[in-house]
Amino acid sequence: MQLGTVAWIANAGDCRAVLRRSGAAHRLSRDHKPNIESEKRRIYFAGGRVEFLGCWRVTHNTLPIALACSRSLGDADFKFPNPLVEATPEVSFVSVKLRSH
Repeated sequence: MQLGTVAWIANAGDCRAVLRRSGAAHRLSRDHKPNIESEKRRIYFAGGRVEFLGCWRVTHNTLPIALACSRSLGDADFKFPNPLVEATPEVSFVSVKLRSH
């Protein structure tokens, strides 16, 4: 691939990357929701739970709060002492065609 023909995407949590191509929006990333099977499994193994409280949320016996995403840059209460929510981003890339102006 030539330099400048690839866009790298990294996201964590509920941020989104979208590309406009030919007048249409194309999703480049996915939200990290607790009900995604791989995220749910990781949360359970860390000692947390996933519950539907108006939307899917990460919960824990010792926390009086719930979080609607399974990855986050902040939210230290969900990371220590057990990493129920992690900050590790998902990284992907997409081929892009650059045009001159």
